[in-house]
Amino acid sequence: MPERSLLKLLPAAVCLVIFLAVLLIARSFFRRATRGETVQATVRRVEMDGSIPDIHPDVTILYVFPWQGRILERPVGPRKNILPPPIGQRQNMRYDAKSDRLREVPTGRPTSCLTLLYGVALSLLSIAGSASAYLSDSPAMAAAVILVTLGGFLFAAVFSTIRHRRNFRKRLANGSIQPVPAVFQGYVRREDAENNRVNVPVYLCFWGGRTYRMEIGMGRRPYRPGERVTLYRDVQTGHVLESPFKAGPSRRSS
Repeated sequence: MPERSLLKLLPAAVCLVIFLAVLLIARSFFRRATRGETVQATVRRVEMDGSIPDIHPDVTILYVFPWQGRILERPVGPRKNILPPPIGQRQNMRYDAKSDRLREVPTGRPTSCLTLLYGVALSLLSIAGSASAYLSDSPAMAAAVILVTLGGFLFAAVFSTIRHRRNFRKRLANGSIQPVPAVFQGYVRREDAENNRVNVPVYLCFWGGRTYRMEIGMGRRPYRPGERVTLYRDVQTGHVLESPFKAGPSRRSS
């Protein structure tokens, strides 16, 4: 009996370990990405390798920037599934002199870290509540713990969706993402991390006088092949985003 009761603590404990591990990995990644000093870099050249048919090309961007009285040139890439910046565009980058690497300024830390911290707190609350229910041998306490945990995760999902949409509108208004005309092509079958075959949406994006084939996300979309849609390019990274409002704004742009 005690062993069976203790098993009730296992799911919350596993969630806690996962959240802590992801939080530490995210913290380590952000620290590496923010090493060095901020420099204003200018795009000098864009190189694309489109040798493999039906696959988006690898993009390498050559930047020039001033550093301690000198002008340095450093490549960033190759990178996949981005729309390259125009020649001459200036943007803030991070240059780490020790590793001689130029990186983009990372974004999105506050939201991701707050979400992970919320998950850690919720897991701790679940463990504490489950332990209390086990010690008091109270079915009512156990039911309350389950309701609070489920309610917490539901709140997190709703809050994350609202925050994502609000952030999308804000970024569109301040120009950190820009609309890109595109045509929905349909789907290709790819393998995910677990080797399952999934549908990946395919778009043709029209950018800088060229046409780019982009594979974005997974799953079904509310578009028909050949339908014109609007995607959005992250000015800082070049990544292409779908609208969180799906059919609404995209269909009106056709």
